[in-house]
Amino acid sequence: LWESGVDQGAQTDFAFLMCGSIARGESSTYSDIDAVMVLDDGASRNRYENVMIKMDELIFRSGLKDTGFRFCQGGLSPLDSINNPALLGTSDYIIQMINDQLATGGDGAVHLLGALHTKLIFGDRGLALRYQTACKQRIDMNTARTKAQATREIGEFAQRMKNGAWKVPTGNEFFIEVKNQLYRPAHMIVHSLAQYYGIKAVSGREQIRALQEHQHMSLEVGNMLGQLLDVAGQLRMELQLGVGKEHEALKLRPANNTDPQNDVNDLATQPVATQSQRQKVRDVLPTLRILCGLAEAFAASKRKRGLVARENPFMSDRPGSFSI
Repeated sequence: LWESGVDQGAQTDFAFLMCGSIARGESSTYSDIDAVMVLDDGASRNRYENVMIKMDELIFRSGLKDTGFRFCQGGLSPLDSINNPALLGTSDYIIQMINDQLATGGDGAVHLLGALHTKLIFGDRGLALRYQTACKQRIDMNTARTKAQATREIGEFAQRMKNGAWKVPTGNEFFIEVKNQLYRPAHMIVHSLAQYYGIKAVSGREQIRALQEHQHMSLEVGNMLGQLLDVAGQLRMELQLGVGKEHEALKLRPANNTDPQNDVNDLATQPVATQSQRQKVRDVLPTLRILCGLAEAFAASKRKRGLVARENPFMSDRPGSFSI
């Protein structure tokens, strides 16, 4: 970016930070780029819009070649914010936006939680630190609200696994969405548990380890979730290397007459998963059913009178008894 002359010799008066899966160290081969760009309070917006447009060209099209990189299209994209102001602004503006999103709930709020954990890529280190400090204060400022929010999310995640976008596969589907049906349930439920118990770790594996160390998760449950994250990561990498781009639909079998024609058409050229890949999916199905039951039981145990301290099902040494 600097070699291209974008900065024109001006001071580095913004901070470009990666967040989401890249900051957690959990991105797969063709993961898109989750990022925030923090401006100085007195910044001219036009300058940053111009920098982001140039950055788009550099990251996505180095010279005349398509690099394969993409900014996230789900809300964590500074480039998107040029037309729809989101994660492009001062520290106070971004934190307020995250607060507003969290208050309304929904997928957008869950996604924006990634903006609370960032790594500076380049720019003003002091400005980045100011933003990161504000994020930490946001996380710490209201423990009761954070616990209530985490409890609500865990209950919602369980429902998604039962009949929503994260529905636990049967293994007989035409295809599954690896990110939505394998990775996200484990990652987001662990993330919300860490939020509930005030765990500061960022990556899923670090959160599992910290939850175990603080007696909030049994070794049995932690091992299951770690294996689920491993399998999801392996399948995503294999799938995306085969397709050559970010792609999450793993085709489990040839199409039949009962499969939706749109799905059949979309995956017509994609080969069926290997026997090894299909076996990996089958192996984690029991874990997904257990995870859904644990999440449902956890949310139910906290529902009466707000935050009642009851036995934590994630501490069970017989987690199979919670399987849905």
